[in-house]
Amino acid sequence: MASCDARGGKLGEWHDAKAYLVTDDSDQTGQAYALLKQKYGIQMSITNLMSRLSGRINNRAVIRIELEKVNGI
Repeated sequence: MASCDARGGKLGEWHDAKAYLVTDDSDQTGQAYALLKQKYGIQMSITNLMSRLSGRINNRAVIRIELEKVNGI
């Protein structure tokens, strides 16, 4: 994975990582949505509203990404 801009343009170096689908309604899901709200503010609120109105709010997926350790770090 690598940092990117909104259009997918690479901003940083590539890193090996593993991704996991969060399938339970755990604290990880709540934390993920809280971080999205913190980062995107009103944009996330509008996205949530549109998801509710369209009936897609329950079709979302949360993916946990873990960077692989490099040189024991």
